[in-house]
Amino acid sequence: LSLFGMFLTLFLEALFIFRPLLLNLFRREQQYHQLLTEMESEISDRIHFIAFHDPLTELPNRLSLLERIKTAIQAVEQSQNHLVVISIGLDRFKDINNSLGHDQGDDFLVAIANRLDTTAHEHNGVAARITGDEFVLFLNNKVKTLDLMRILRQLKLSIIQPLELNKRTVQIGASLGIAVFPDDGVQAEELLLHANQAMRVAKTDGGNGFRFFQPTMTVNMACKMKLEQELRLAIISNQLELFYQPKIRLTTGEITGVEALIRWHHPEEG
Repeated sequence: LSLFGMFLTLFLEALFIFRPLLLNLFRREQQYHQLLTEMESEISDRIHFIAFHDPLTELPNRLSLLERIKTAIQAVEQSQNHLVVISIGLDRFKDINNSLGHDQGDDFLVAIANRLDTTAHEHNGVAARITGDEFVLFLNNKVKTLDLMRILRQLKLSIIQPLELNKRTVQIGASLGIAVFPDDGVQAEELLLHANQAMRVAKTDGGNGFRFFQPTMTVNMACKMKLEQELRLAIISNQLELFYQPKIRLTTGEITGVEALIRWHHPEEG
């Protein structure tokens, strides 16, 4: 054989021997790239879900809720429809964590979240978890006052239904605060804040009830915060003066004890 013929023979043999191997490697590389693409897509979807959902209940989180409210506001600004934000705070939820443990508390929150989500879907709304034991129900369709009262009642009955946890029956109430667009705010953050303030008032008034937002709520909370800050400053600045008032037995005139009283010399209020 000539030198050319020998090289040609070796080339053909190598082609038939290595061709299946090369094709197999090529197919594996394609599968590898496809797997990487699927993993990147799955990771991207998971990151997006985590960014906009509560990890425990899988409800939309505060960020997701604000975006939905903003979108709804843009859609109804021309139609003059009302949007309703209902802030929901569970009453004495800490008692569940303290008595049954945080794991059982988490199970309870998931159960409540499922109930709220069911109620939200019945009324074409969205249920979200804001933080801890606080949720929000957002209704982005036109709701009449009578319908809203029925929804509030349905919410309370849904939350108060007993739940079995670790062979124990647990029942809890909730405080609800309501803010309505555009009467109680024209921005998503403002509506959420005002609904939360109304819920705080309902909780302060004894819980297991609801309150509609009133502008005085913002003023009262601002005054309370101002008073707390000024009191902290008063302690540092020695604005407080201690007095002892004796307690006297009237029959004998004997001093039986004292009451300690603090007088605050406020630089502006006196």
